[in-house]
Amino acid sequence: MALITSCLLTAYVAHTYFSWKRVRTPAATHRKALERQMPEWEIQNEIAHARLSHFAWQLGRPSKRYRITETYTERHTMFLAHLRSSVTTIFLFTLLTGLLYPLVVTGIAQLVMPEKANGSFLLKNGKPVGSELIGQTFSDPKYFWSRLSATGPIGYNAAASSGSNYGPLNPALLDAVQKRIKGLKDADPENTSPIPVDLVTASGSGLDPHISVAAALYQLPRVARNRNMTQENLKMLVDRYTEGRQLGFLGEPRVNVLKLNLALNETQPLPEAH
Repeated sequence: MALITSCLLTAYVAHTYFSWKRVRTPAATHRKALERQMPEWEIQNEIAHARLSHFAWQLGRPSKRYRITETYTERHTMFLAHLRSSVTTIFLFTLLTGLLYPLVVTGIAQLVMPEKANGSFLLKNGKPVGSELIGQTFSDPKYFWSRLSATGPIGYNAAASSGSNYGPLNPALLDAVQKRIKGLKDADPENTSPIPVDLVTASGSGLDPHISVAAALYQLPRVARNRNMTQENLKMLVDRYTEGRQLGFLGEPRVNVLKLNLALNETQPLPEAH
């Protein structure tokens, strides 16, 4: 914000200065021309004004020199007034929008919703393990898997949020779907249920932390078998972490994959690798 303000201020001052130069140059040139003409005027009018007193002759001289000087002074004063008001305005708006407004908004957010204002982090043993707003990649068969992410080469990169933008007839989309289907089948070859579409396609943002309830239920047999858990107990855990529609009618029920996997580890911790 400070850099943008500095650039705008520099551009405005430069524009105003060159505009002032364009105004000043003709006035100065005209004044010099009149000064050159002044002696000639005095010679031509010396005889005509010989009978006039010196005082009357002085009154009869052209006063353009003084008007030009006065005009130049007025323009110079106007330029300084505009420059002063512009600098003051830029300074005040920089203070207001670049400092006061962010401080007020940040302060209100910290008072009203500190958890969300700080990134909606999920903690484990007091340490952040991720955000409930951004998905993570899970490939271990002991965990529920997230949706595909199109923010390659690193999945779920918030700095590169975007969808794949592949059309339905694009071979690259078909290739990605087939690879994901193969991965799901290889991890659970006994599962013959239809694969939910959100398990083989990427979201529009590439950061979606949720999967559909159907996608979570599809993975139940694999996770239960690798965890030595019953599918009934695992389904109860999925039901506990199923989020309903927003405001009761927006969207569809969904499951936050990171929350579910963290709860899964708390229910049945995995043995530490030695």
